Amino acid sequence: MTSRKRPYPRFFGDFTPEDVQTPRSACRALQLGKYRVAKLEKVCNELYVKKNRLERKVQTLAATIGELKQIDGDARTAADVILVRMESERK
Repeated sequence: MTSRKRPYPRFFGDFTPEDVQTPRSACRALQLGKYRVAKLEKVCNELYVKKNRLERKVQTLAATIGELKQIDGDARTAADVILVRMESERK
């Protein structure tokens, strides 16, 4: 039975000391590590932005609901309150 060459490691944790013995393979491992860190930082930043957008959306909806609860005796309709709120958010 012939031994098969192990495939090149795809993840940073898959590297063994034998994989970084030559300067070229060590450089490849370092590049892979930098690439993975940059990719994870990008994902983390995207999630942070998404979280902030959702928090703002919840705050806006809560404020709109609060205004709608106060309308009872007011002449304005719920649709007017929502339109005014949307116009003020665009500015």
